[in-house]
Amino acid sequence: MKSFLTKTIIFVALFATALSITACGNKQNNNDKVKNTVRETHYKSGSTLFSTEYDVEDYCEGVFVVSKSDGLLYGLLDMKGNEILPVKYDNIEMLNKEEYLLGKNDALYLKTKYEDQYSVIDVSGKEIINDNVNVVKYIFNNTRSVFFEKSDTTRKSIIIYDEQGNQILKMGEDNQEFIYNYEPVSENCYILSTMKSTMTSTSSANVEYIKTELYHNNQLIKGWDLTGLLNKQRINDTLVFALCASNGQGEICTIDKDGNILSEEEINGNDIQSYFVDLAKKDLLQRQGQGEKNQLDTDEVTLYKSNGTWKLEDSSGNPIYNERYYKAQTISQKANHCYLLYNEDDECCLVNRHGKILVDYGVIRLNDSSFTVNGQETSNELYEGVNSVCFAIKNENNSLWDIYYYDKK
Repeated sequence: MKSFLTKTIIFVALFATALSITACGNKQNNNDKVKNTVRETHYKSGSTLFSTEYDVEDYCEGVFVVSKSDGLLYGLLDMKGNEILPVKYDNIEMLNKEEYLLGKNDALYLKTKYEDQYSVIDVSGKEIINDNVNVVKYIFNNTRSVFFEKSDTTRKSIIIYDEQGNQILKMGEDNQEFIYNYEPVSENCYILSTMKSTMTSTSSANVEYIKTELYHNNQLIKGWDLTGLLNKQRINDTLVFALCASNGQGEICTIDKDGNILSEEEINGNDIQSYFVDLAKKDLLQRQGQGEKNQLDTDEVTLYKSNGTWKLEDSSGNPIYNERYYKAQTISQKANHCYLLYNEDDECCLVNRHGKILVDYGVIRLNDSSFTVNGQETSNELYEGVNSVCFAIKNENNSLWDIYYYDKK
Protein backbone atom coordinates (compact mmCIF):
# COMPACT_ATOMS: atom_id res chain seq x y z
CA MET A 1 0.00 0.00 0.00
CA LYS A 2 1.11 3.63 -0.44
CA SER A 3 3.46 4.84 2.28
CA PHE A 4 1.52 7.99 3.14
CA LEU A 5 -1.52 6.08 4.33
CA THR A 6 -2.39 6.15 8.01
CA LYS A 7 -3.31 2.65 9.04
CA THR A 8 -6.12 0.94 10.89
CA ILE A 9 -5.52 -2.24 12.85
CA ILE A 10 -7.51 -5.23 11.67
CA PHE A 11 -7.62 -7.92 14.33
CA VAL A 12 -8.37 -11.54 13.73
CA ALA A 13 -10.09 -13.71 16.29
CA LEU A 14 -10.73 -17.13 14.81
CA PHE A 15 -13.17 -19.59 16.23
CA ALA A 16 -11.96 -22.86 14.69
CA THR A 17 -13.54 -25.48 16.94
CA ALA A 18 -15.32 -28.08 14.85
CA LEU A 19 -19.09 -27.83 14.74
CA SER A 20 -20.93 -30.75 16.27
CA ILE A 21 -24.52 -31.31 15.16
CA THR A 22 -26.75 -33.82 16.89
CA ALA A 23 -27.30 -36.99 14.86
CA CYS A 24 -25.28 -35.65 11.94
CA GLY A 25 -22.10 -37.58 12.70
CA ASN A 26 -19.30 -36.61 10.35
CA LYS A 27 -21.54 -35.39 7.58
CA GLN A 28 -19.62 -32.93 5.42
CA ASN A 29 -21.19 -29.58 4.64
CA ASN A 30 -21.25 -28.86 0.90
CA ASN A 31 -20.11 -25.32 1.58
CA ASP A 32 -16.91 -26.64 3.19
CA LYS A 33 -16.07 -27.93 -0.29
CA VAL A 34 -16.37 -24.50 -1.88
CA LYS A 35 -13.04 -23.63 -3.48
CA ASN A 36 -11.65 -20.46 -1.92
CA THR A 37 -8.84 -18.62 -3.65
CA VAL A 38 -7.94 -16.89 -0.36
CA ARG A 39 -8.29 -18.87 2.87
CA GLU A 40 -8.78 -16.94 6.09
CA THR A 41 -8.48 -19.79 8.59
CA HIS A 42 -4.66 -19.98 8.62
CA TYR A 43 -4.47 -16.76 10.66
CA LYS A 44 -3.95 -17.14 14.40
CA SER A 45 -6.52 -15.98 16.88
CA GLY A 46 -5.96 -12.35 17.83
CA SER A 47 -3.26 -11.70 15.24
CA THR A 48 -3.01 -8.40 13.39
CA LEU A 49 -3.73 -8.72 9.70
CA PHE A 50 -2.98 -5.25 8.36
CA SER A 51 -3.57 -1.56 8.91
CA THR A 52 -5.45 0.90 6.71
CA GLU A 53 -7.32 4.14 6.96
CA TYR A 54 -9.93 3.04 4.44
CA ASP A 55 -13.56 2.27 5.22
CA VAL A 56 -14.68 -1.30 4.59
CA GLU A 57 -17.60 -1.43 2.15
CA ASP A 58 -17.90 -5.19 1.69
CA TYR A 59 -16.11 -8.45 2.44
CA CYS A 60 -16.16 -11.99 1.09
CA GLU A 61 -13.76 -14.71 -0.07
CA GLY A 62 -10.84 -13.18 1.81
CA VAL A 63 -11.01 -9.82 0.04
CA PHE A 64 -12.19 -6.42 1.25
CA VAL A 65 -13.83 -3.76 -0.91
CA VAL A 66 -12.63 -0.50 0.66
CA SER A 67 -13.17 3.18 0.00
CA LYS A 68 -11.77 6.52 0.98
CA SER A 69 -13.69 8.30 3.73
CA ASP A 70 -15.45 10.52 1.18
CA GLY A 71 -16.85 7.40 -0.51
CA LEU A 72 -15.76 8.52 -3.97
CA LEU A 73 -12.95 6.08 -4.77
CA TYR A 74 -12.79 2.31 -4.20
CA GLY A 75 -10.15 -0.41 -4.13
CA LEU A 76 -9.65 -4.06 -3.24
CA LEU A 77 -7.39 -5.44 -0.48
CA ASP A 78 -6.46 -8.98 0.44
CA MET A 79 -6.24 -10.43 3.97
CA LYS A 80 -2.65 -9.17 4.36
CA GLY A 81 -3.51 -5.60 3.37
CA ASN A 82 -1.92 -5.84 -0.06
CA GLU A 83 -3.62 -3.90 -2.82
CA ILE A 84 -5.27 -6.23 -5.30
CA LEU A 85 -6.67 -3.09 -6.91
CA PRO A 86 -5.55 0.43 -5.93
CA VAL A 87 -8.09 2.79 -4.40
CA LYS A 88 -8.79 4.73 -7.59
CA TYR A 89 -11.95 3.13 -9.00
CA ASP A 90 -15.31 4.88 -9.29
CA ASN A 91 -17.07 1.74 -8.08
CA ILE A 92 -16.42 -1.91 -7.19
CA GLU A 93 -19.27 -4.34 -6.56
CA MET A 94 -19.53 -8.05 -5.87
CA LEU A 95 -21.67 -9.52 -8.63
CA ASN A 96 -22.62 -12.92 -7.23
CA LYS A 97 -21.89 -12.79 -3.51
CA GLU A 98 -25.26 -14.22 -2.50
CA GLU A 99 -24.93 -17.20 -4.85
CA TYR A 100 -21.34 -17.76 -3.72
CA LEU A 101 -22.25 -17.69 -0.03
CA LEU A 102 -24.99 -20.25 -0.66
CA GLY A 103 -22.55 -22.53 -2.48
CA LYS A 104 -24.42 -22.17 -5.78
CA ASN A 105 -21.41 -20.64 -7.54
CA ASP A 106 -17.85 -21.91 -7.24
CA ALA A 107 -16.16 -18.53 -7.68
CA LEU A 108 -16.78 -14.91 -6.67
CA TYR A 109 -16.68 -12.16 -9.30
CA LEU A 110 -16.53 -8.39 -9.01
CA LYS A 111 -17.33 -5.57 -11.43
CA THR A 112 -15.19 -2.45 -11.50
CA LYS A 113 -15.82 0.97 -13.00
CA TYR A 114 -12.95 3.32 -13.85
CA GLU A 115 -13.57 6.46 -15.93
CA ASP A 116 -16.67 4.88 -17.55
CA GLN A 117 -14.76 1.70 -18.40
CA TYR A 118 -16.14 -1.53 -16.90
CA SER A 119 -14.43 -4.85 -16.20
CA VAL A 120 -15.28 -8.14 -14.51
CA ILE A 121 -12.49 -9.57 -12.36
CA ASP A 122 -11.94 -12.53 -10.05
CA VAL A 123 -10.71 -12.19 -6.44
CA SER A 124 -7.07 -12.16 -7.56
CA GLY A 125 -7.74 -9.07 -9.70
CA LYS A 126 -7.49 -10.95 -13.00
CA GLU A 127 -9.72 -9.43 -15.70
CA ILE A 128 -12.28 -11.84 -17.13
CA ILE A 129 -14.38 -9.53 -19.32
CA ASN A 130 -13.65 -5.97 -20.44
CA ASP A 131 -17.27 -4.86 -20.72
CA ASN A 132 -20.28 -3.71 -18.70
CA VAL A 133 -22.06 -6.98 -17.93
CA ASN A 134 -24.20 -8.48 -15.18
CA VAL A 135 -24.44 -11.98 -13.77
CA VAL A 136 -27.23 -14.08 -15.28
CA LYS A 137 -29.84 -15.11 -12.68
CA TYR A 138 -31.08 -18.60 -13.42
CA ILE A 139 -34.68 -19.57 -12.76
CA PHE A 140 -33.32 -22.88 -11.46
CA ASN A 141 -30.42 -21.51 -9.45
CA ASN A 142 -28.82 -24.76 -8.22
CA THR A 143 -25.93 -24.27 -10.62
CA ARG A 144 -22.21 -24.01 -9.96
CA SER A 145 -21.20 -21.96 -13.00
CA VAL A 146 -21.72 -18.29 -13.85
CA PHE A 147 -22.83 -16.65 -17.07
CA PHE A 148 -22.58 -12.93 -17.79
CA GLU A 149 -25.02 -10.91 -19.88
CA LYS A 150 -24.60 -7.66 -21.73
CA SER A 151 -27.74 -6.06 -23.13
CA ASP A 152 -28.79 -2.53 -24.01
CA THR A 153 -31.83 -0.85 -22.47
CA THR A 154 -33.95 -1.57 -25.54
CA ARG A 155 -33.07 -5.30 -25.51
CA LYS A 156 -32.10 -5.03 -29.19
CA SER A 157 -28.79 -6.72 -28.55
CA ILE A 158 -27.71 -9.46 -26.14
CA ILE A 159 -24.28 -11.03 -25.58
CA ILE A 160 -23.74 -13.92 -23.17
CA TYR A 161 -20.26 -14.79 -21.82
CA ASP A 162 -19.06 -17.79 -19.84
CA GLU A 163 -16.74 -17.67 -16.80
CA GLN A 164 -13.64 -17.63 -18.99
CA GLY A 165 -14.91 -14.57 -20.85
CA ASN A 166 -15.77 -16.52 -23.99
CA GLN A 167 -18.74 -15.27 -25.98
CA ILE A 168 -21.32 -18.08 -26.18
CA LEU A 169 -24.39 -16.23 -27.50
CA LYS A 170 -24.75 -13.06 -29.53
CA MET A 171 -28.02 -11.65 -30.83
CA GLY A 172 -28.94 -8.37 -32.47
CA GLU A 173 -25.70 -6.42 -32.76
CA ASP A 174 -25.70 -6.82 -36.54
CA ASN A 175 -29.44 -6.26 -36.87
CA GLN A 176 -31.21 -3.68 -34.69
CA GLU A 177 -34.62 -4.53 -36.13
CA PHE A 178 -35.56 -7.03 -33.43
CA ILE A 179 -35.98 -7.09 -29.63
CA TYR A 180 -34.81 -10.11 -27.62
CA ASN A 181 -35.97 -11.60 -24.34
CA TYR A 182 -33.43 -14.04 -22.91
CA GLU A 183 -34.56 -16.21 -19.97
CA PRO A 184 -31.98 -18.62 -18.50
CA VAL A 185 -33.78 -21.68 -17.15
CA SER A 186 -30.76 -23.57 -15.82
CA GLU A 187 -27.06 -23.89 -16.55
CA ASN A 188 -27.68 -25.66 -19.88
CA CYS A 189 -31.17 -24.48 -20.81
CA TYR A 190 -32.66 -21.14 -21.86
CA ILE A 191 -35.64 -19.56 -23.60
CA LEU A 192 -35.13 -16.93 -26.32
CA SER A 193 -38.04 -14.83 -27.52
CA THR A 194 -37.74 -12.59 -30.59
CA MET A 195 -40.01 -9.62 -31.27
CA LYS A 196 -40.16 -6.70 -33.69
CA SER A 197 -41.04 -3.20 -32.56
CA THR A 198 -42.36 -0.52 -34.93
CA MET A 199 -42.92 3.02 -33.67
CA THR A 200 -46.46 4.22 -34.42
CA SER A 201 -45.95 7.62 -32.80
CA THR A 202 -43.39 9.41 -30.68
CA SER A 203 -44.71 7.72 -27.53
CA SER A 204 -46.05 4.34 -28.63
CA ALA A 205 -44.95 1.31 -30.61
CA ASN A 206 -46.48 -1.76 -32.16
CA VAL A 207 -44.88 -5.04 -31.01
CA GLU A 208 -44.98 -8.00 -33.36
CA TYR A 209 -44.18 -11.47 -32.01
CA ILE A 210 -41.73 -13.33 -34.24
CA LYS A 211 -40.86 -16.56 -32.42
CA THR A 212 -40.00 -18.17 -29.09
CA GLU A 213 -37.39 -20.92 -28.89
CA LEU A 214 -36.32 -23.39 -26.20
CA TYR A 215 -32.63 -24.44 -26.16
CA HIS A 216 -30.66 -27.08 -24.28
CA ASN A 217 -26.86 -27.14 -24.63
CA ASN A 218 -27.33 -24.54 -27.39
CA GLN A 219 -29.40 -27.05 -29.38
CA LEU A 220 -32.93 -26.06 -30.37
CA ILE A 221 -35.49 -28.28 -28.62
CA LYS A 222 -38.64 -26.61 -29.86
CA GLY A 223 -39.77 -23.38 -31.48
CA TRP A 224 -43.12 -21.61 -31.38
CA ASP A 225 -43.62 -19.30 -34.37
CA LEU A 226 -45.39 -15.95 -34.06
CA THR A 227 -45.35 -16.04 -30.24
CA GLY A 228 -43.77 -14.07 -27.43
CA LEU A 229 -42.92 -15.00 -23.85
CA LEU A 230 -45.54 -13.27 -21.73
CA ASN A 231 -45.18 -14.66 -18.20
CA LYS A 232 -43.34 -17.33 -16.18
CA GLN A 233 -43.24 -18.84 -12.72
CA ARG A 234 -41.18 -21.54 -11.08
CA ILE A 235 -43.25 -24.14 -9.23
CA ASN A 236 -41.13 -26.60 -7.25
CA ASP A 237 -38.88 -28.29 -9.84
CA THR A 238 -40.76 -27.08 -12.91
CA LEU A 239 -41.08 -23.85 -14.87
CA VAL A 240 -44.51 -22.77 -16.08
CA PHE A 241 -44.46 -20.13 -18.81
CA ALA A 242 -47.01 -18.52 -21.09
CA LEU A 243 -46.69 -17.80 -24.80
CA CYS A 244 -48.98 -15.37 -26.57
CA ALA A 245 -49.57 -14.75 -30.27
CA SER A 246 -50.50 -11.47 -31.90
CA ASN A 247 -54.00 -12.82 -32.60
CA GLY A 248 -54.65 -13.22 -28.86
CA GLN A 249 -54.24 -16.98 -28.64
CA GLY A 250 -52.02 -18.30 -25.88
CA GLU A 251 -50.33 -21.45 -24.65
CA ILE A 252 -49.23 -22.59 -21.20
CA CYS A 253 -46.10 -24.77 -21.17
CA THR A 254 -44.46 -26.64 -18.31
CA ILE A 255 -40.82 -27.77 -18.51
CA ASP A 256 -38.19 -29.14 -16.15
CA LYS A 257 -34.69 -27.70 -15.66
CA ASP A 258 -33.35 -29.70 -18.61
CA GLY A 259 -35.96 -28.30 -20.98
CA ASN A 260 -38.10 -31.43 -21.16
CA ILE A 261 -41.64 -30.40 -22.04
CA LEU A 262 -43.99 -31.86 -19.44
CA SER A 263 -47.26 -30.34 -20.63
CA GLU A 264 -48.79 -27.87 -23.09
CA GLU A 265 -52.29 -26.42 -23.08
CA GLU A 266 -54.06 -23.69 -25.00
CA ILE A 267 -55.40 -20.60 -23.27
CA ASN A 268 -57.06 -17.35 -24.26
CA GLY A 269 -54.46 -14.58 -24.16
CA ASN A 270 -56.76 -12.43 -22.03
CA ASP A 271 -56.77 -15.11 -19.31
CA ILE A 272 -53.00 -15.46 -18.94
CA GLN A 273 -52.59 -12.80 -16.26
CA SER A 274 -55.32 -14.20 -14.01
CA TYR A 275 -53.96 -17.73 -14.57
CA PHE A 276 -50.59 -16.75 -13.10
CA VAL A 277 -52.18 -14.83 -10.23
CA ASP A 278 -54.09 -17.97 -9.25
CA LEU A 279 -50.96 -20.08 -9.73
CA ALA A 280 -48.97 -17.84 -7.38
CA LYS A 281 -51.70 -17.98 -4.74
CA LYS A 282 -51.84 -21.78 -4.84
CA ASP A 283 -48.06 -22.03 -4.56
CA LEU A 284 -48.02 -19.64 -1.58
CA LEU A 285 -50.78 -21.53 0.22
CA GLN A 286 -48.97 -24.81 -0.34
CA ARG A 287 -45.72 -23.49 1.10
CA GLN A 288 -47.49 -21.87 4.06
CA GLY A 289 -49.28 -25.14 4.76
CA GLN A 290 -45.97 -26.88 5.32
CA GLY A 291 -45.51 -25.10 8.64
CA GLU A 292 -45.02 -21.76 10.33
CA LYS A 293 -43.07 -19.07 8.53
CA ASN A 294 -39.36 -19.87 8.44
CA GLN A 295 -36.78 -17.14 8.94
CA LEU A 296 -34.05 -19.35 7.51
CA ASP A 297 -34.66 -22.37 5.31
CA THR A 298 -31.83 -23.99 3.35
CA ASP A 299 -30.81 -27.51 2.39
CA GLU A 300 -28.76 -27.61 5.60
CA VAL A 301 -30.74 -25.86 8.34
CA THR A 302 -34.14 -24.45 9.23
CA LEU A 303 -34.83 -21.66 11.73
CA TYR A 304 -38.47 -21.27 12.65
CA LYS A 305 -40.77 -20.12 15.44
CA SER A 306 -42.88 -22.64 17.31
CA ASN A 307 -44.96 -22.12 20.48
CA GLY A 308 -43.38 -18.77 21.23
CA THR A 309 -39.73 -19.84 20.94
CA TRP A 310 -37.30 -20.43 18.09
CA LYS A 311 -35.82 -23.69 16.88
CA LEU A 312 -32.70 -24.21 14.75
CA GLU A 313 -32.62 -27.67 13.21
CA ASP A 314 -30.45 -29.55 10.75
CA SER A 315 -31.75 -31.21 7.59
CA SER A 316 -32.82 -34.26 9.63
CA GLY A 317 -34.87 -32.17 12.07
CA ASN A 318 -32.36 -32.46 14.93
CA PRO A 319 -31.76 -29.39 17.13
CA ILE A 320 -28.47 -27.53 16.60
CA TYR A 321 -26.67 -26.50 19.80
CA ASN A 322 -29.70 -25.68 21.98
CA GLU A 323 -33.18 -27.20 22.01
CA ARG A 324 -34.77 -23.77 21.61
CA TYR A 325 -34.00 -20.05 21.58
CA TYR A 326 -36.02 -17.23 23.06
CA LYS A 327 -35.48 -14.63 20.34
CA ALA A 328 -34.05 -14.47 16.83
CA GLN A 329 -33.17 -11.35 14.84
CA THR A 330 -30.90 -10.01 12.12
CA ILE A 331 -28.65 -7.01 12.69
CA SER A 332 -27.20 -6.14 9.29
CA GLN A 333 -28.22 -5.67 5.66
CA LYS A 334 -24.78 -6.87 4.60
CA ALA A 335 -25.37 -10.18 6.39
CA ASN A 336 -29.11 -10.67 6.26
CA HIS A 337 -28.80 -14.44 6.69
CA CYS A 338 -26.87 -14.19 9.96
CA TYR A 339 -29.02 -14.35 13.07
CA LEU A 340 -28.63 -13.42 16.71
CA LEU A 341 -30.11 -16.26 18.76
CA TYR A 342 -30.83 -15.59 22.45
CA ASN A 343 -30.71 -18.06 25.31
CA GLU A 344 -32.76 -17.91 28.52
CA ASP A 345 -30.18 -15.55 30.08
CA ASP A 346 -30.75 -13.02 27.26
CA GLU A 347 -27.26 -13.67 25.88
CA CYS A 348 -26.94 -14.02 22.13
CA CYS A 349 -24.71 -15.90 19.72
CA LEU A 350 -24.34 -15.22 16.00
CA VAL A 351 -25.33 -18.08 13.65
CA ASN A 352 -24.90 -18.02 9.88
CA ARG A 353 -27.04 -19.49 7.12
CA HIS A 354 -25.20 -22.81 7.37
CA GLY A 355 -26.13 -23.27 11.02
CA LYS A 356 -22.63 -22.52 12.32
CA ILE A 357 -21.94 -20.35 15.36
CA LEU A 358 -19.56 -17.62 14.22
CA VAL A 359 -19.59 -15.57 17.44
CA ASP A 360 -20.19 -17.19 20.82
CA TYR A 361 -22.51 -16.06 23.61
CA GLY A 362 -21.56 -12.88 25.46
CA VAL A 363 -19.51 -11.23 22.69
CA ILE A 364 -22.27 -9.29 20.90
CA ARG A 365 -24.86 -7.13 22.63
CA LEU A 366 -27.63 -5.33 20.75
CA ASN A 367 -28.69 -1.87 21.96
CA ASP A 368 -31.54 0.35 20.79
CA SER A 369 -29.78 1.77 17.72
CA SER A 370 -26.45 -0.07 17.59
CA PHE A 371 -24.65 -3.18 18.71
CA THR A 372 -21.38 -3.74 20.55
CA VAL A 373 -18.67 -6.37 20.22
CA ASN A 374 -16.82 -7.04 23.47
CA GLY A 375 -18.26 -3.78 24.82
CA GLN A 376 -17.06 -1.64 21.89
CA GLU A 377 -19.40 0.31 19.64
CA THR A 378 -19.50 -0.85 16.00
CA SER A 379 -20.39 0.77 12.70
CA ASN A 380 -23.76 -1.04 12.90
CA GLU A 381 -22.68 -3.17 9.96
CA LEU A 382 -21.57 -6.77 9.73
CA TYR A 383 -19.84 -8.30 6.71
CA GLU A 384 -20.49 -11.96 5.93
CA GLY A 385 -18.18 -14.51 4.32
CA VAL A 386 -18.84 -18.18 3.64
CA ASN A 387 -18.22 -19.10 7.28
CA SER A 388 -16.92 -15.84 8.73
CA VAL A 389 -17.99 -12.32 9.65
CA CYS A 390 -16.24 -8.97 10.11
CA PHE A 391 -17.11 -6.04 12.36
CA ALA A 392 -15.89 -2.46 11.98
CA ILE A 393 -15.02 -0.73 15.27
CA LYS A 394 -13.49 2.70 15.85
CA ASN A 395 -10.11 2.58 17.56
CA GLU A 396 -9.20 4.42 20.75
CA ASN A 397 -8.48 7.65 18.87
CA ASN A 398 -11.93 7.44 17.27
CA SER A 399 -10.36 8.25 13.89
CA LEU A 400 -9.62 4.82 12.41
CA TRP A 401 -11.52 1.59 11.95
CA ASP A 402 -10.45 -1.68 13.52
CA ILE A 403 -11.91 -4.69 11.71
CA TYR A 404 -12.56 -7.75 13.86
CA TYR A 405 -12.82 -11.11 12.15
CA TYR A 406 -14.64 -14.19 13.46
CA ASP A 407 -14.67 -17.65 11.92
CA LYS A 408 -16.87 -20.68 12.48
CA LYS A 409 -16.90 -22.22 15.93
